[in-house]
Amino acid sequence: MDRDMKKVLEALAEQDKKITELSNRILQSTDLTINALDGQQKLNKSQSDVNHTLKDGIQDLFNMLQLLVKNLKGGKA
Repeated sequence: MDRDMKKVLEALAEQDKKITELSNRILQSTDLTINALDGQQKLNKSQSDVNHTLKDGIQDLFNMLQLLVKNLKGGKA
């Protein structure tokens, strides 16, 4: 009986090791996913800032072109 109980305890200990290892890998994977999503969120914010700056630059260029055309036509728009 003791031998059977010892085998059962060994099997349970081995399963416990595997469960712990699996749990640790899941936690690592979760941390990596969170870090990746945080990086993506920062990238999206940066891209948004670039897009707004680009929009403003294009608007300024358009305004300057309108003034240039107006001046070339002798002040008539």
